[in-house]
Amino acid sequence: KAYSESVDNGLGSIIRLKEIVNQHRIIPLNQRERLLKYIREFEIELEKLEKPPAVISNSQAVQLFLKGLDKAYLHDMMLYLPQPDESRRKEDPYPIKEVIEAVKKVSNSYSASLFGLPDDDDDDDRY
Repeated sequence: KAYSESVDNGLGSIIRLKEIVNQHRIIPLNQRERLLKYIREFEIELEKLEKPPAVISNSQAVQLFLKGLDKAYLHDMMLYLPQPDESRRKEDPYPIKEVIEAVKKVSNSYSASLFGLPDDDDDDDRY
């Protein structure tokens, strides 16, 4: 009763999603494990919020997700995002899944350059 927010009813909470963002904020490029943990926690809570009736929009999810990342991610991920689909609104050009994949690719690229490894963007098995 004292910690009602700790009970997981499977519906998710925007408050909990914001707590995840604030808990991990701001993740620099050199902290890959921290990024992976952030992505896992964010996706789990987001999945609950997207169940019908959805209580979060894609643009809200993207904005929240990006708040947890260093500016270097924001700059570099644009290189990995596909051209925006013309059927989408200008203020919401990318689905959250595409944004998360682009951030993973930025992390892979940074790690590869740091350790002198070939940059293999298609190797998402590490996640």
